[in-house]
Amino acid sequence: MPRTLPQIRAVRQDGFHFDSGDISNGRETAERIYSAICGYVDEGSASTFKQRAKDSLITVFEACNKFSGLYKGNRGGKLVWELIAQEVILYTDLIASDVKTVVDVMVRARRNYSGQTRPTRLTSLVDKFISADEEMRRLGPATTTTLTINPAGARIANSDVDSLARTLRGAGINAEWPPSYFTTGDLVSLADDQVQEALGTIHGGSPDSNIACPTFVSIPIDLRIFLCRLGLVYYRPEKNWALSLSAVGFFNNVHRQDWYGVMGRQWKVLWTLDRFLDSARDAFTSRGKEFYVGVLVHWLHKAENIERSIDVTQTDPLQIWAEHRGLRRYGTVMVLRRVNFKLQVIWYDPWLHNPAVKEPYLTRQTEIFEYRSRVVERIQVWAQGMVVPIHSRYLGGIGAGVGGHDSVTMSMKWLGNLISAPAGMGAMFPDPDDEREFRRQGFIKTDEE
Repeated sequence: MPRTLPQIRAVRQDGFHFDSGDISNGRETAERIYSAICGYVDEGSASTFKQRAKDSLITVFEACNKFSGLYKGNRGGKLVWELIAQEVILYTDLIASDVKTVVDVMVRARRNYSGQTRPTRLTSLVDKFISADEEMRRLGPATTTTLTINPAGARIANSDVDSLARTLRGAGINAEWPPSYFTTGDLVSLADDQVQEALGTIHGGSPDSNIACPTFVSIPIDLRIFLCRLGLVYYRPEKNWALSLSAVGFFNNVHRQDWYGVMGRQWKVLWTLDRFLDSARDAFTSRGKEFYVGVLVHWLHKAENIERSIDVTQTDPLQIWAEHRGLRRYGTVMVLRRVNFKLQVIWYDPWLHNPAVKEPYLTRQTEIFEYRSRVVERIQVWAQGMVVPIHSRYLGGIGAGVGGHDSVTMSMKWLGNLISAPAGMGAMFPDPDDEREFRRQGFIKTDEE
């Protein structure tokens, strides 16, 4: 949507001196930022835009100051901007680099201001962040890109890290908090306030102790909490596998944007398939893993067919869709396996061997088949981009005998059994070329290069 003069003027708040020109040199970036900060052009007057911009910028800088300790410890790195982007709820979504652009522009405008005005909530927040930024620049180069506590006093948000670490140790998770061997993307998931609150209540026992296994109508944060719990319990750096700590709910960012007005903050919790594949590439090429695993949850409805919240900054869209039976998700588990210089795709899908799973979707089977095709096509394109041939693809698998008609529950249980195997993940699957053993485990070969 093209930006308008009222939107541009709305961002120019009192107490700031802005450079001439747009908020960003990139047209598409500028349009995203103005829409996120001010809302759409047909939804208000110039004065409305001005107030919206002020409220939005306050939200952004409240998040910046919430993570100021991490900002200093991480030296303003990618991780902190991912966390800030996850935290803020605006009129449309901004990716991490967009949020950084907004902050950089406002900080520069505040520093360039030489007038005399009464302090406002916004100017005070920006001044506070400028102080944190100046302190960060005096610290010198960062020695780590993780959330590990360092001399700068970096912490996750405002959590009581020591207390949380003690709780996790009591649950058998004997590692520093947060474990330094997780990736930036993993740490963004672990640093979620709701995740930490849930992790702070767990105790020893089974992987889902005190944390209910998600269902096909669970809200996305419940999926993330369960996956983080599994990752913390079972993953260690010496393992030959890695796990996405966020479920995959969208194909790409364009698909995600379609759901923003329906899901609000919960929309931010789910990964795109593109991001999952980027993380898989890192696991294979940078960390030497043999397997990369993730849970896929797909909505069969289209976002435009569901009631939307006009202002997600004021209304929680969860009230609209959380218990809507028509919004049930279809769950599967994707396992990508490195086989020498090829890729094997093992896709656990309870559809093939659990007739009850089909019952809620009898009128939407075509959409599930189309969804599978799109996922396979995207993986094929991704593999070609890395010049990695597809070794083989398998679909199906025999589940854990739990979950009834709920594909999400069955997928989570199957995943738990997979990553908790004492003999390791490699022992859970046949030799890559043993098609007969794959069939015995309930998989069918769907294609081969």
